[in-house]
Amino acid sequence: LAAAAGLRAPSAAGRADLDRLIAAYPDHAIAGE
Repeated sequence: LAAAAGLRAPSAAGRADLDRLIAAYPDHAIAGE
């Protein structure tokens, strides 16, 4: 989910949202870069 959000919004705002998702779901952090 986090990775999909990053791909859908690669902008700065998208990266911020992705960071929040990873922070909220550390278990899914592996889905990020």
